[in-house]
Amino acid sequence: MSIQPEYRRLGTSGLRVSVPILGTMGMGDLEWNNWVLPEDKSIALLKAAWDAGITTLDTANMYSNGVSESIIGKFPVFSTERRCASASYQEDLPRSALQELELIAYCHYKGIGVTAYAPLMDGHLARPIGTETTRSKKYSSIKSEKPRLESDLKIIQRVQELSERKNWKMSQVALAWLLSKNSIPIVGANSTERLHEAIVVGKTLTNEEIKYLEELYEHRPVRF
Repeated sequence: MSIQPEYRRLGTSGLRVSVPILGTMGMGDLEWNNWVLPEDKSIALLKAAWDAGITTLDTANMYSNGVSESIIGKFPVFSTERRCASASYQEDLPRSALQELELIAYCHYKGIGVTAYAPLMDGHLARPIGTETTRSKKYSSIKSEKPRLESDLKIIQRVQELSERKNWKMSQVALAWLLSKNSIPIVGANSTERLHEAIVVGKTLTNEEIKYLEELYEHRPVRF
């Protein structure tokens, strides 16, 4: 029997979401990006997610210029039971008054749920350094893509080291670290195998392991 995901309340709201949330950027139209799944494979992955207990999706009308949302609408469960919740918090403070890390702490303090997109750093935290995929090849040619710092590479090596020591996937080490920060990951997947690997129930890191992953980190500006 497959492992069922955990469900967490998003902040202090009444909304309970699956852990992980399934990101659907990779579902849609190959003409938009050559690494996305076409409709038939996307529908199959949505069914696998639902069967596995992953019941929360992240989507946007920019994904494949709307094709991704159209595909989701064709999957019977999500088309009839789609639910959306949004919240905003406004204060008389300029956006620049809060740095990214301060904002996360502020959200936790105020009970505002935090979801993390790209928790695997576009796959870099899910595979050994030097491993190439269709997606990584495309992004490596984009001028706006930030190069990996030396500290980034060392952290990736440490993720690999811990994964080998614990007999986990590298992605599971990264996701377990994120969950220790009370954030909920939005994880994309291109196969049922990768989908199941993103369910990390029962996988926790020790305080020493968390510190080992964090101590080399160098702050970088927000990506977008």
